[in-house]
Amino acid sequence: MKLYLAAGPENTADGAKTGLPLAVLGWRAEKSGRLLCRSEPFCGGEILCADIREFAVPRNAAALAGALLAEMRGRGMRGILLDSGGRENPAAKMLGRLLLPGMESAPLYMTAANAPDGAFALAETAVTQGTLSAKLQRYGGRRTALDMQRLCREYLLPAKNENGRDLSREELRERLHRFRPAVHFSRELCAHYFTWSRGRETYFVLFDDGVSLRRKLHLASSMGIETAFLLWTEVRDIIGELLPPGRSF
Repeated sequence: MKLYLAAGPENTADGAKTGLPLAVLGWRAEKSGRLLCRSEPFCGGEILCADIREFAVPRNAAALAGALLAEMRGRGMRGILLDSGGRENPAAKMLGRLLLPGMESAPLYMTAANAPDGAFALAETAVTQGTLSAKLQRYGGRRTALDMQRLCREYLLPAKNENGRDLSREELRERLHRFRPAVHFSRELCAHYFTWSRGRETYFVLFDDGVSLRRKLHLASSMGIETAFLLWTEVRDIIGELLPPGRSF
């Protein structure tokens, strides 16, 4: 499994100390397709990561594709990752189709809903229902890479998606310290969970740590997925648990 560490320019120096190749979160496309680059200098970088969630003008996709390729080549980078959010976006789909031929042998990673054939579809690992293995199997024979998300979410029981909320790591630590709950591991979700109560209300907490993220990586690897992206701001406190054997931080 090849791990990339996704980091903003301000965190690339620290991220580089892990020895993992970097995916730099330094570009954003405006609604019109104008490509903006953050001004901060950055250390190294193998994958150019661009936020294209606002891009909404398909007729400007060719110009945006050209700008992305120029940035990748000019900076000596070896691939592009486009974050278009979780929904289908006609402009993003057009951009992917136009960008792919110019990539030559370099990989293109895109949100699964908008990835063209030949690109790597990003599979999110934060699963709150069903099973992670079933989710990954839905990608079938597509080229797939993992978007590793450190899940930490709380639900008021009976649990429904609409009543869940994300917890900060500080809130998670507070609940674990205050309530001393029995923590269990879900093989289906590849995540830890526990419950706690206040009055007549009972809450269900689902969260990841180094152990559960390693289990997700192992599962994906056993299914033939060879690439994963870790977000530095989510894993910096547990990065040592995720590094390949023989590598330390």
